[in-house]
Amino acid sequence: MATRSAYKVLDRLFTVLTPEKVDALAKETGFIQRKRTLSASDFLSLLFQFQGNVVGCTLQELCGKLAA
Repeated sequence: MATRSAYKVLDRLFTVLTPEKVDALAKETGFIQRKRTLSASDFLSLLFQFQGNVVGCTLQELCGKLAA
């Protein structure tokens, strides 16, 4: 379980890294090269929801999390 200080750090991080800034950074670095249904901020959201372990998840689980 995350501590209160971890929540504070994440809260500060998310105030700095808005979805628009994440998407712009992804285009600037070449992570996203074309317009897609899945944006860089959506991808980052999925990583946080699954604690970076998306390899073992089914496509249905990923789609469900993304829709939520």
